[in-house]
Amino acid sequence: MPKPLKIILIALGVLLALMLAAAAYFAATFNPNDYKPQLIRLVQEKKQRTLEIPGDIKLSFFPKLGVDLGKLRLSEHGGSGEFLSVESAKVSLALLPLLSKRYVVDQVRVDGLRAHIVKFKDGSTNYDDLLAKDEATPQPQQQPQQEPVSFDVGGVRITNGSVLYEDRQAGRTIDLSKLQAETGRIADNADSRIDLSADVRSNTPQADAKLGLKSGFRFDRAAKRAAFKDMALRVDGAVAGIDTLSLQVNGSADLRPEAKRVQLDGIKLVASGKEAGKPIDVKLDIPQLTVNDKQVTSGKIGGELYFTSGTKAISAVFNAPAFDGSPDAFRLPAINLDLGVKDGELDARAKVSGALSGDIGKLAFSSPKLNLALSGQKGSTVLRGSLTTPLVLDLEKKLVELSNIAVDFTLPNPRGGPMALTAAGKANYDLGKKDGSATLKGKLDESSFDAKLGLAGSPSRYRADIGIDRIDVDRYLAQAPAPVPAPKAPAPASAPEKPFDLSALQDLHADGAVRIGALKVKNIRSANVRFALHADSGKVNIDPFNASLYGGTVSGAMSAAATHPARFTLRQTLTGIAIGPLLKDATGKDPLEGKGNVALDVITSGDTATALRRALGGTARLE
Repeated sequence: MPKPLKIILIALGVLLALMLAAAAYFAATFNPNDYKPQLIRLVQEKKQRTLEIPGDIKLSFFPKLGVDLGKLRLSEHGGSGEFLSVESAKVSLALLPLLSKRYVVDQVRVDGLRAHIVKFKDGSTNYDDLLAKDEATPQPQQQPQQEPVSFDVGGVRITNGSVLYEDRQAGRTIDLSKLQAETGRIADNADSRIDLSADVRSNTPQADAKLGLKSGFRFDRAAKRAAFKDMALRVDGAVAGIDTLSLQVNGSADLRPEAKRVQLDGIKLVASGKEAGKPIDVKLDIPQLTVNDKQVTSGKIGGELYFTSGTKAISAVFNAPAFDGSPDAFRLPAINLDLGVKDGELDARAKVSGALSGDIGKLAFSSPKLNLALSGQKGSTVLRGSLTTPLVLDLEKKLVELSNIAVDFTLPNPRGGPMALTAAGKANYDLGKKDGSATLKGKLDESSFDAKLGLAGSPSRYRADIGIDRIDVDRYLAQAPAPVPAPKAPAPASAPEKPFDLSALQDLHADGAVRIGALKVKNIRSANVRFALHADSGKVNIDPFNASLYGGTVSGAMSAAATHPARFTLRQTLTGIAIGPLLKDATGKDPLEGKGNVALDVITSGDTATALRRALGGTARLE
């Protein structure tokens, strides 16, 4: 053996023997539990929190310095409520790297973690004091400059964990339970992996699901960069009204928030589930997207959505070509969204297309002209038309604006054949306040209309103010089927009547006013029709209702309530009505002549037409 090597080995042997002897002496004479009261007092004085370590602190030495804290509990700031606790916490630290000022933590193991994180209404949190720096202690002058200490963890393992997060500002809670997490090495610019699973429950959005994440990762503290490679995220359960959701996201991401840099590669999202028992499928594909302070580039982006309900099938296919630009001035030359609806005789398609430009830093986007082209048919009726409008979307201000809407549609008439709809107007919506409004002027066949529409709050409250010059409702009422000849054989017992379904009124909150110059319904003609509508708490009221009718007037009110059974009321006063013309238009016969007055005040309840007739009560007076 060469002599220099022999000398080095002897020196290392002596050093190792000295370290073992020192560790043995230290272990025999040092008891960390003697310092527990000081540690508890220090936490109370510095952080106004109560630290509890009911068991003994155990130390281990060579080849790794290990600490086993056992059970641990930390209270809320200035209180006795639990902020954090563990059933067992173990940390082992390699000794030899300490000589080069490197902290190499071999393993961190935590079992039975429980944490309660709170964001208060003023934006503060229940851990702010733990992040605040203590008042600086005076330092001796002219201290020699110290070399930076590196950080290196061999791995972290968390078992049987739970974390409850409360955002009292947003009224949101997220509860993670059965938390299991294991990582590889954690160090600057070191490749590693994470494997995490948990049960997730939340109230906004409503969720009760299982979460799984497997990914490679790498971080750079100096550059404040986090990169995830070959990520596989999976969510199974119920989320936001989607039952039996199965969602998977795969791909890679490189994130540098302070540098405003994001890079996505091979992102694929696949999701399926059921909404109210109806299947829904979603796909999204982002092959490549890079955003930095100077450039935005992307490959072709595509997405798909499919929804079925009985005979109804809805599809949406989105795609955008590759593009590039800068964050404050990027432009998509074209975006395309193809929508399809099939339901019995209806086979309709709508295609949305247009260019899109924007400023990512300001979260502001616009399109000079979005175009929706409608095509298809219902039975023998051809559907066609277009809707065009400029678009302004400001996500920083949470505003959406459609400043010049133009509509030209040919649609199927419920009575058969086509009907023409043309309109022009504008619309806007405040995403923050959940408040929107729209104004439209146009024509439906021969009827001219002027409408002001609104939407506000959560739950949504609708507003409407609609004026129509004249309308023949009979043109749009489906014709009754031709009577079927009676069979020669005795007919089987008739099926039970289908009950009324007024459940939609439970969630309807609306106020409206309608004015119609001339109205024809069931061949009965009226003029100067005015009525106000109010819907709330499962009840809709039309009050007042006024109109001119066959040389006289009609006034009154009516209501419907989604109770069990359903409840209806009608109060009407007809004054100076020409009876003959009214009966002739209504029945084709005019057995009476002259003018008369009619006063009705009736009430009924029931879930079928037969039940309504049986329960009919009130008064009727003819003069």
